[in-house]
Amino acid sequence: MVQKISKEDKEKIYLEEKARLEARDKIFKENAKLKTERELKSLKKTTKGCLWVFLFIAIIVVVIAIINPEESDVSTKISHRTEPLEYQLAVINKGGYVAEDDITVVRFKYLLESLDTKTIESKQQISDMLVVGQKLLREKYGIEANLLELTEGVDNYILPGSKVEFARKNTEFIQFIKLRGY
Repeated sequence: MVQKISKEDKEKIYLEEKARLEARDKIFKENAKLKTERELKSLKKTTKGCLWVFLFIAIIVVVIAIINPEESDVSTKISHRTEPLEYQLAVINKGGYVAEDDITVVRFKYLLESLDTKTIESKQQISDMLVVGQKLLREKYGIEANLLELTEGVDNYILPGSKVEFARKNTEFIQFIKLRGY
């Protein structure tokens, strides 16, 4: 037998169901709020931990820099000082003082200008890569290369009228020297 539900009973059932759903929604919202608060606390702890790690690493870097200052080896650096690049290269080539009117200064000036017209890099970048190449040959492959001869070799290796990447041509030339073993 089917029982007929009165309008008042339907409304009562509806209000009970609505109250039950509202209570469930309230519980979900509270759980979500608690979860968000826990995640926020966790994030704060993680961020604080990362900050301490970063600070620790920064302190170590500073201490190492103070204890072990940069090498003063003249053959591994091209500075951005006021001396012309050709003079700096001549000093590195000789391993010490060179007179400003030394023939190697004039030769490096010519070679830098020649390489500047053949490549897309600046004279500063070219100079830096030449010195790094010389250092690489010495330290990694045990080949003592004269910086002036290395510069002349790379300049001769790049065809006149070219506009190429010096980095690539310098690397190719260094590989050539490495294979020949001189």
